[in-house]
Parts: sequence; structure tokens; C-alpha cells
Amino acid sequence: MPLDAVWRGIRDELSRSESGAGQQTVGSSPAPLAEPMLPTHEVSSDSPSPPVRRRSRVLVVLAAAIGVIVGIGATAIANFMQTDDAQVLSSTPLVALPGHSGEGTAELIRERETTELRVRVEGAPPQQEFREVWLINADGKRMYSLGVLSAAGTGTYPLPARLGSSLERFNIVDVSIEPYDGNVLHSQNSQVRGTLPG
Repeated sequence: MPLDAVWRGIRDELSRSESGAGQQTVGSSPAPLAEPMLPTHEVSSDSPSPPVRRRSRVLVVLAAAIGVIVGIGATAIANFMQTDDAQVLSSTPLVALPGHSGEGTAELIRERETTELRVRVEGAPPQQEFREVWLINADGKRMYSLGVLSAAGTGTYPLPARLGSSLERFNIVDVSIEPYDGNVLHSQNSQVRGTLPG
């Protein structure tokens, strides 16, 4: 092979090598590695999260308020039902005494560990006077004033502590008509009267 042909071949090979190397350096230079795509959670100005949290707080407050209302309602119902649990220990009709009209009942009741006298009198109340409820002893000489009877003719009175539920023979229930004279003694003018058994 002629020498010049050999040199041409070498030159051409070198040219191809340099051209390929240049192409690799420029064209195949490693591109910067892309950063890994991580999941992102952008919060925009119109994100629904804050309103949701506010609604949650409102619901909690409403639930608490409803609970309080329900509790109060249950307590009121329980108290109302307890008032109907009174045990009647004894009772007597109240009948009008001579010269008077009207009738009624007297009941000795026990409610919540307390003994009381419940009185009801039917008939028009006196116009210029008031009515008073008494417990009179069977001997007719001793008595306790329990209090004024309302104009409606009903009243419930705790018994004097020393009597308890036995009454100690103070078992005559008397409703008197009393003048507004400041005198605390019985007027000796009784409208109705009855005797509790015992």
C-alpha cells in the first residue's frame, strides 16, 4: 500500500475519532439529574380547611348546648314526677260546722322524708276575714296553728317537729275564720272540721 494512502487512512480515522469525541462531549454531555418529584400540598387562599375547622368547633359547641338543655329537661321531668310520689298516711273529710257551709279534705302525707298536712276546702272564702288551719288535740284544749289557708282554699303545711307523723293525738283538723285583729289565738269560729284516724 502506498505510504500516502496509509497516512490518509490514519488522518481520516483521527478525524472521525475527534469528530465523534466532540459530538459525545457536546451532544451527550450528561444532563443534570432531575430532582425527584415529591408530592406537594399547596394551601391556597381559598383552601376549605379553615372553614371546615370552624364548622367543627361550631358543631361541638352546639352538641354541648343540646346536652345541657336535655339534662335540664330530664331533671325537671324527674322533679315533676317526684311530686306525685307522695304517700297518703291518713285522710279525713272536712265538714261544715253549724252556721257555715263548705266541705273539703285533709290528708296526712309523707313526701321526701317529710310529713305534711294537705288541706283542700271548697266554698267561697270570707270577704273581710281570712281562714287559718289548725291541729287540735283530742282533749279539745291544746292546738297548733299550721298557717293561713289561701283564698283558693288549698294549702300544704309541714307538721310541727315534735309531732312527727304520730300527731300525738293532735288529729283534729280545723279551719277557722279569723278577723284581721292581730290576735294569734283561735277565733272560736270554725268553718269546717274533721278528725284523722289514729
